[in-house]
Amino acid sequence: QGAQFDRELTTTDAEGCFDLVDLRVALRHSLLVHADGFAVAVRDFPAREWDSQDVHLDDVVLESPGSISGRVVDAEGAPLAEMWVALAAEPRSRDAWGPAVAGGEGYASSQGFGFGSVSARTDARGRYAFRELPAGHYWMSASVKGLARTAQLDFELEEGEHPSDVDLRIELGLSIR
Repeated sequence: QGAQFDRELTTTDAEGCFDLVDLRVALRHSLLVHADGFAVAVRDFPAREWDSQDVHLDDVVLESPGSISGRVVDAEGAPLAEMWVALAAEPRSRDAWGPAVAGGEGYASSQGFGFGSVSARTDARGRYAFRELPAGHYWMSASVKGLARTAQLDFELEEGEHPSDVDLRIELGLSIR
């Protein structure tokens, strides 16, 4: 049946232009742009991508990067090492080119960065960090196999914002092995 996505990597020319060729017409597409010193940009192709073989996209204006960092701690505030922290997002400018689907609907928020969530592992002092983030709505969770509960947060990140005290508190529970 094959993959249900296209993955094409390219770079811009001296004027900042690029071409993506041979994308499958039966799929919806998102563009992810990465440039050092800027937030990752995510844009869903507009619904008109199915109307033509040649789609011209508007400019992508890169924004100042944000970051989120903090610790994963237990109920008493002790750091928890080797925890997985998952981050899902709905970038604010994702639908800047218009709705991705006719009728004004976009992609599901769980699609976040266009490829699902990203994750980080805490260090020995329970610290984690996510960088080069665009402004938008974020969902975070932390867990480890064998824990009865997970910690979850839901919040907005503004352009260029760098909260460094986003702590996730987990109440340890029973492990069944």
